[in-house]
Amino acid sequence: MSETKTMDAGTLKECFHLYFRYCCMLCIGIVKERAIAEDLAQDAFVEAYMKNIPKRKMKAFLSKCVMSRAKNVYRHVKDVRKNEYGVILRFNTYTSDNTLEHMIKAELLSRIYQVIEAMPQKRKEVFKLTYLDSLSYSEIATHLSISIVTVKEHNKMALKYLRAKFGSNFKFSTGGGVHAKQKSL
Repeated sequence: MSETKTMDAGTLKECFHLYFRYCCMLCIGIVKERAIAEDLAQDAFVEAYMKNIPKRKMKAFLSKCVMSRAKNVYRHVKDVRKNEYGVILRFNTYTSDNTLEHMIKAELLSRIYQVIEAMPQKRKEVFKLTYLDSLSYSEIATHLSISIVTVKEHNKMALKYLRAKFGSNFKFSTGGGVHAKQKSL
């Protein structure tokens, strides 16, 4: 039985919230420019809406679409140093061999962001300022009008929560880094 139901704005919005970061991470792995990755991800959502892609097939469609668009951008501008607006485009060497690696990393980061978004508001805000924006404890305390001890406690609870969700093999570092610890053999 074929699906004839059209996608409504609510479904598109829900899918956007679920998959936008994931799509951006896939693109960034190839084009290395956040603004370009976001444009490509947004274009993929427009295409999904225009093609009336069912919600259950959305992630697969978006993954394929953004990877294809990112590869096209890479192919067409890899030799260009500046575009018409004077923006320097930087690309690392891209091969199809690292496509799976990009997809796995994007999926992991997408899941981490979803877990962060599920934290209590103040804990989430402190965690993001510490680990994504790389602010010091004193800067965060001043910005949020709370004590440094409270900042430390929020971060401690956030890390405990994330380690409970992802296991103790993950290390979170300032600047948005997430690293898997090597297990010894």
